[in-house]
Amino acid sequence: MENPQAFLKELRTLVQQNEVEQALARLSSFLEERSSDLLDEALSLTQQFNHWEQKMRLNLIDHKEYGVAFSNVCFGTLRLITQSLKEMQGPAAQHPSAGVALSDLGAAQSVADASAEAPLLRSGRAKYEAGDYSGALADFDAAADQSPKLVEARLLQAMLYGELGMPEEALRFYNETLSLDPGHATALNNRGLIYLENIENYQAARQDFDAALQAEPGMTTARFNRALTYMNLDEFEPAVRDLDACIKLKSQSEQAFGLRGICKARLHDYQSSLADLNIALQYEPENATYISTVGLNLYNQGDYAACIPEFDRSLTINPGQPETRNLRGIAHYFLENYAVALGDFNQVIEVMPDNAYAWFFKGCCEKALGQTANAEASLKHAISIMPDMAEPYAILGVLYYEAENYDLAITFCQSSLALDNEQSVALQYLELAKTAKTKSGSGQSFLNLFGFKS
Repeated sequence: MENPQAFLKELRTLVQQNEVEQALARLSSFLEERSSDLLDEALSLTQQFNHWEQKMRLNLIDHKEYGVAFSNVCFGTLRLITQSLKEMQGPAAQHPSAGVALSDLGAAQSVADASAEAPLLRSGRAKYEAGDYSGALADFDAAADQSPKLVEARLLQAMLYGELGMPEEALRFYNETLSLDPGHATALNNRGLIYLENIENYQAARQDFDAALQAEPGMTTARFNRALTYMNLDEFEPAVRDLDACIKLKSQSEQAFGLRGICKARLHDYQSSLADLNIALQYEPENATYISTVGLNLYNQGDYAACIPEFDRSLTINPGQPETRNLRGIAHYFLENYAVALGDFNQVIEVMPDNAYAWFFKGCCEKALGQTANAEASLKHAISIMPDMAEPYAILGVLYYEAENYDLAITFCQSSLALDNEQSVALQYLELAKTAKTKSGSGQSFLNLFGFKS
């Protein structure tokens, strides 16, 4: 399966369309070779669904009781899909975020606080712990209706919807929580996560994490999430500062070392990046992103022979990394392993047909392998995708020079230099083509003196 994340999101849509039986069957098949624990939960939900379906067919329950049971199975399936998504994204994920879960909130609450809590909220929590999500939501809704200004009721509604994988509903209730208490750090952090992960509105996410830290400066989960947001905004220096703080405070430090290593690689601090990644890999030795970033550090230092085994290992763990495969192909190209490199570029193009660099290097490999017509087509395709990329014009200039088509060679070299006036290949072959054309023209003029015509 090429894209497990898209598949799981498709299952979520099925559940929301009340096709829970089909969703559970496909989810169970998906989990068979991936997670025995999650598979057990999926099979348990299937048994529950079949149990209530049979009772309904035998008229042993009424429609209302069946509706509650069906809702619980649906909510349980949505929660399981969300857990599966997180597990699929786990070791190979570049951005493992940190939220505050409903169970975390409950565990942190003292006995005295619990006894003072509204009875409906206590009841809802108990139902949540027992897996009765429909009942829990009903209690939280009733508590909010009884006390419209009860912040905790809105917060618990939002958190449960978030855990069920229903971000739109969660966002609505986080907004209501914050309308009652604008400085509620947990609500700000968790709403920021929705902006970060589901909506990809990184500026809004950063503002929420800023506000959460202003309300509660020691909230390291918000600091960690803000680092992730900075990474998505390509602002790696402030991301490093937040990750430094997480490591110092020993909060999410196992992931923070890995993410800081990724940031330092982007900041060209390769040795420091490698040091962080080596620590992170002690905790997660099969994290494909960390391993590929080790390879990236070596690649950026020009050590192509050393980076290839790292890219190999990363792609073995997670084959769905076209950018890593592209870099491996370029490393092979520089080592003159043209046929191997060409295989990588062809695979990249299969999943990223608009990757201009893959088409460019594909053309370079084809030229090196003597596949001139293919090389010409690939280089022109690279230009069609990225017209302001100087290199394909230059290599086409070389191709036409070698074919003794000096006019085209001059045209393409000049086009390359118009985009990058220091393009060394274009500079070299422009002069060669001009010289060759002049000599060719002189020879023809000499022949004309004797009456020979072309």
